[in-house]
Amino acid sequence: MNAEKKAQKERIGRGVLGALLGALLGGAVIVFEDRTAGTFSPIFAVAAAIAVFQGYRQLAGGLSKRGAVICVIILMAVIAGANQINCTMEVIETVDALRGWDFVEVFGAYEEIPEVREIQSRYQGHLLVLYLFCLLGSLPILVRAFRKPRARTKAELEEMAAEAVKIEYATDENGEKILDENGRCTAVRVTD
Repeated sequence: MNAEKKAQKERIGRGVLGALLGALLGGAVIVFEDRTAGTFSPIFAVAAAIAVFQGYRQLAGGLSKRGAVICVIILMAVIAGANQINCTMEVIETVDALRGWDFVEVFGAYEEIPEVREIQSRYQGHLLVLYLFCLLGSLPILVRAFRKPRARTKAELEEMAAEAVKIEYATDENGEKILDENGRCTAVRVTD
């Protein structure tokens, strides 16, 4: 019943929009870092993962199993896209045969040129490392999304209910709650 209420409250369309916005931000950070610093830093894949999941959660109102799967798909696509953009940019900058070509022309057609294979193999390695760091960043979020809520004991539920409505229980001289014959606490006063 609780899972049904959670699924009803979650707005998947808005969540996908939030995940796409987070993916745009995360992908831009990966591309920007590679282009400006000229180094490969996979820690930004963790930031991209957090941005995608947080974007989904903020706009959807929660994160269900379905939402987590959607986020993973979006995240894998944006990581691959950002890596492909970085590879294309390096090909344009380093391969003399392609100097002066437009980015769109090179994006899909550069695989036919032999000098590109070395750059492409290096970026394929980068992609695997980015996916690994994405997984590391996503793992705690995914565990929370797929974990079943733990069952609470009767005492924990009574304590939570008491805190919610500010129930004061009768206590003995040691501060222990006084129980009735059924083992339940006796409420003295209820305040809001």
